Amino acid sequence: RRQYLTQLSAATTIQAALRGYIAKRQYLTQQSAATTIQAAFRGYIARRQYLTQRSAATTIQAALRGYIARRQYIQAALTQFLTQRSAATTIQAALRGYIAKRQYLTQRSAATTIQAAFRGYIARRQYLTQRSAATTIQAALRGYIARRQFLTQRSAATTIQAALRGWVMRKTFTQEKHSVVIIQSVVRRYLLQRYLNKRREAAVVIQQHYRAMLERRRAFLSYHVHRGAVITIQAAWKRFSARKEYNNMKQAVATIERSFISCRIRKAFLEKKAAVRSIQRYLRARLSGGSDRRAYLALRKAAVTVQSHWRRVICKRMLVKMRRDRAASAIQSIWRGYYVRKYVRTAAIVETHRRLEAAHAKLQESKQLRNRLPHLLDILIKGRYMSQVIEVLEKLVFYTSVSESCSDVILRSEALPVIVDHITNSNRNKVTLNKAKIAINILFNLSMWPAICRRMLDYHSSMVQVLIDIMIKVHATYLDVYLIALQTLLNICRQNCNHIQKMPNLKGLTKKLISMNDQIKKKASSKPATELQQNVLSLMKQLLLLIPC
Repeated sequence: RRQYLTQLSAATTIQAALRGYIAKRQYLTQQSAATTIQAAFRGYIARRQYLTQRSAATTIQAALRGYIARRQYIQAALTQFLTQRSAATTIQAALRGYIAKRQYLTQRSAATTIQAAFRGYIARRQYLTQRSAATTIQAALRGYIARRQFLTQRSAATTIQAALRGWVMRKTFTQEKHSVVIIQSVVRRYLLQRYLNKRREAAVVIQQHYRAMLERRRAFLSYHVHRGAVITIQAAWKRFSARKEYNNMKQAVATIERSFISCRIRKAFLEKKAAVRSIQRYLRARLSGGSDRRAYLALRKAAVTVQSHWRRVICKRMLVKMRRDRAASAIQSIWRGYYVRKYVRTAAIVETHRRLEAAHAKLQESKQLRNRLPHLLDILIKGRYMSQVIEVLEKLVFYTSVSESCSDVILRSEALPVIVDHITNSNRNKVTLNKAKIAINILFNLSMWPAICRRMLDYHSSMVQVLIDIMIKVHATYLDVYLIALQTLLNICRQNCNHIQKMPNLKGLTKKLISMNDQIKKKASSKPATELQQNVLSLMKQLLLLIPC
């Protein structure tokens, strides 16, 4: 059932993507056709109106000229006054006709423009409310023949596109599969070699410890007088070696766990690939016939059952082996701890061991954090999802607060411009402000390490400008974000005084800081000042004293 659901989900995803692309292509084609038809139809109406009006004007002119000619022919004997008055009347009529015609043409052009704008508005509104308007117009104007021709061409284009995309996808999938197989073989060989090397080193260390134990026993029997000093030194060395071996075994277990997780990821990928292949085989079987498909389904079900049982057996063997290794490591560590505690009793040695253990734990923690850091920085640089980016930023806040080496790696990597961009691209939305707050916390932790703070402006010269811009955005509503940015800016100015004095826009930045300080003072004076406002005003006063302007 799970495999069926996986196949169904993959088929649904492919169908949704294909139908979305077909619908988008169909909509774009219909929209272009509707625009062309509307333009042709409006041009046809305008030309027909113009021809009708020109014909009417010609008819009116012909009738008027005939009437004037007949009047001149019949009443040739009339007086000159009547002739002049008739001529003046004719000129006035022609002039008024010309003026009326020009006014009519102007009004018609304005009406055409208004009609075009109004019709465009109606068409856009109809598109937003009802997508089938374009199809209706096309059906009314072009008719059944045009629709049938369009559907035939669209079906042919869809068939060609489907065949071409299927070939491209199959070719891409084959190349990616070949690359994945090569990478998996290289990684598995590397992991196996490293595992064997660690096991060999562990065996050598155990043999060395065993031989050293035999030698110590002989030395203990021979030199009973110096027993205390020799046992103390040996116990300290054994405890250090046992802790070192335990850490090595712990790292080996972590490597095995990562390998197991990668195996699960590969298994999920193979399941998706099998789902896609199942869909393809299903379509091919529907085209060729159902008898072969039923036989294939029966064989595939049997193969899947055998594979699942065999994988379960392999996983159980791996888990039993891991548990045995862990149990052996635990027994060894308990025995060595008991052996060391039996012979080490002095307070000075216990204190020395405690300090060594604390230093070693701190060193191991810093080393582990530094090993995990490149993966997190890669996710931050390539991250596309907001939740994933925020999670990585929160982890980097912890890393920069406890480890100076991790802070130095972040400063020298490509992640620092990305962190600053997250601050720059923030707006008044709560999600982006939360992301900007976490990014400012990272910069604040970097500025708390003096050696790193002195180099921050060398790697990103516009960091002061970015901090002041985010302070301008949030000083009226989010004082907590403003306070963190202000503390970061104060730390940077303390460690980079010479660099700050050489900034070209220092006076403009100082004016912005003074303006924000005045606004916060005004707000604090209207009501009793809160503790947060007092802290902000105190830090701003220190910052303005550091800036020479």
